[in-house]
Amino acid sequence: ILKIKKVKEGYMNFFTSDIHFCDESTMRSDNRPFKNIKCYDKFIINNFNKMAKATDTIYVVGDLLDCDGPGTNEWIKGLKLIKKIKAKIVLIIGNNEQRIIKHFFNNSFNDFVDACKSYGIAEVHRSLDVEFCGKKFHLVHQIKDGDKRKINLFGHTHLCMGLYHP
Repeated sequence: ILKIKKVKEGYMNFFTSDIHFCDESTMRSDNRPFKNIKCYDKFIINNFNKMAKATDTIYVVGDLLDCDGPGTNEWIKGLKLIKKIKAKIVLIIGNNEQRIIKHFFNNSFNDFVDACKSYGIAEVHRSLDVEFCGKKFHLVHQIKDGDKRKINLFGHTHLCMGLYHP
């Protein structure tokens, strides 16, 4: 998790990606050291709640959820976990959310956004430009979609740092 210092008194901004709630296979392939996916999910939620207050924002730069295709429902279980997180969640969609939109929302981004909001996600974006401490950041899941004029915060690579400044 990348933590940006207070930009206004009383709150912090946190940045993370590739949480993959309810996804046992990613937990194993990334060697995330948990007995099972329920322990992993609980740890992430507890960690968020320990670090971030209700006045804080957690930017998830893609793959908060998981989707292996039309026959899966882990993403719904993952959405249900969001209400347990105290901080405001801002989601920049990743490749897994794109699959959810395709297979479960008939390619309707707006319907996906409405569903996310009903589970407690404050905002959902394809990409997002933000400014902190006089620096412009472009938040996007994959660096191939980055903006060469800004500092890019991205995910997708799992075990690598997602910060690129051209």
